[in-house]
Amino acid sequence: MSLIQEQKKKKEKQQQQILEQQKELKDIFAQVCTMAEGILALRHLMEVCGYQKISIVGNPVTGDINDRSTLYNEAQRNVYLGLRKLIPYKFLKQIEFPSIKK
Repeated sequence: MSLIQEQKKKKEKQQQQILEQQKELKDIFAQVCTMAEGILALRHLMEVCGYQKISIVGNPVTGDINDRSTLYNEAQRNVYLGLRKLIPYKFLKQIEFPSIKK
């Protein structure tokens, strides 16, 4: 077997492992979302990560954008965006819009 074929097989195996891990995590998040405490914890995480807030930080006097603070806020927001992909769609409304009743 050539080196290229070995690398291709290794990459395919790694991708399969990643898919299996994602499925396992999605199942875990589905279980967490069935509990009221899980919904509250994920809602708190969403708020702490600033998911529904504006990321851009500016100086009100000069109007300049603070790149570091904006980048920091976006990085925090990205944490929730990554977790959001694992949360079943049917629970997102309960987490992100608590004022909307079923």
